[in-house]
Amino acid sequence: MLNSFVGIGRIGQDAEIGTTSRGEPMARFSVAIPRSRKREDGLEPDWIRCMLFGSRAATLGPYLSKGKLIGIRGRLNSYRTIGDKPRTHLNIDVSGVDFLERPRQIESRSHAVSEAVGRGATPEPVVQPEPPKPVRKAPRRGRKSKATALAI
Repeated sequence: MLNSFVGIGRIGQDAEIGTTSRGEPMARFSVAIPRSRKREDGLEPDWIRCMLFGSRAATLGPYLSKGKLIGIRGRLNSYRTIGDKPRTHLNIDVSGVDFLERPRQIESRSHAVSEAVGRGATPEPVVQPEPPKPVRKAPRRGRKSKATALAI
């Protein structure tokens, strides 16, 4: 049986970072994946609950913030809750995350530079490296071409 999920979407809110009952790091977040079906006000997304465990949760959890475009890989997992009404929930146990946008730090830095220039500050000059000079190959010596060899 194949149990695999791959999706691309935007994170709905900052990841909740915590630990499992066994003390293992865990990150919980939701991803909005747009459908092809339209509503009156735009595309209606499918909200996918995602769980990330272990060292990946500890490492990636702080970077999983609202609005980031990510690609996720994992497997579908279901669990039941018992309360007033028993329910079955589905989530994705994430095995891989790909960040599909430039980091916002780069964009905020360029915004800060443009604001400083507007106040009269001079930005650091950008130095372009010189293009490499073309390399000439030395002619071969001591070898005769086929035409010369046949004429002799």
